[in-house]
Amino acid sequence: MSTSHRALLGKRNKISETPQPCNKILEGFSDQSVTQVRRIAIKRDSNIIPTKHGILTFNKPKLPTTVKAGYLNCKIRPYIPNPLRCFKCQRFGHSQTACRGQLTCSRCASVGHASSDCSLEQKCVNCSQPHSADSKLCPKWKIERDTNH
Repeated sequence: MSTSHRALLGKRNKISETPQPCNKILEGFSDQSVTQVRRIAIKRDSNIIPTKHGILTFNKPKLPTTVKAGYLNCKIRPYIPNPLRCFKCQRFGHSQTACRGQLTCSRCASVGHASSDCSLEQKCVNCSQPHSADSKLCPKWKIERDTNH
């Protein structure tokens, strides 16, 4: 992908300490080449919880190291998304909408059932170690993360 084409896609960085709603943050950053703001949320006990982190998309190829938010100078870091994992077959590199594999349990790696109904011992479908397929301890997950970023 050429540099000019990459620049058209928008560059993303992560900022912390953003308690305001995304539309208010975007208003404050619009004069700093920020075109989009999205709050990072996590899922805990089937509840979606917004975090203090936001993803800023810039419309310029060279990213700044800080942005001004009122009287604050906020440090920003590159945004590195987690590896894409299919929720159907549990393999990396595609989503369930593009999956041609079989339904595989993320907990025990067995074909034919979902993890919500599983009480079997944990086994990762990607590395065969005793953890679920969504574990960040998985060596295959770490390879995917390091390879793609």
